[in-house]
Amino acid sequence: MKIRNGFVSNSSSSSFTIYGVRLMIDDIKKYLPPEIDTSLNEDEIMEEMYEKGVEWYDISSKIEKDLGKEFSCFYDYEYFSMYVGRELSSLKDDETGSQFKKFAEEKIQSIINPDYQCSIINETVQC
Repeated sequence: MKIRNGFVSNSSSSSFTIYGVRLMIDDIKKYLPPEIDTSLNEDEIMEEMYEKGVEWYDISSKIEKDLGKEFSCFYDYEYFSMYVGRELSSLKDDETGSQFKKFAEEKIQSIINPDYQCSIINETVQC
């Protein structure tokens, strides 16, 4: 019989690679529904979201709708954190790497925050 000592988890994780950004809290707050008090701290916001039945899927759907079908959002349930960008698989046949990057960065800067600088993000988040 084997006995496992140490950390054991039943949670799932998801790995992804995008050309994009990790959203700052203030940018995530812009997408919260009006019934959520955005003056609260992160833990309180998450608690209020849970109590009011607000799902992260709803928030990511709004962001993806604003950015367009080429973009994906990934929420990290372990932290109040969201990543947004283009998956590398969304590179079109007639699109160069430079065009791919330029399109992603310009769209994120114009829609979400002009201060963001995109990079390749390879992450694993808790689901």
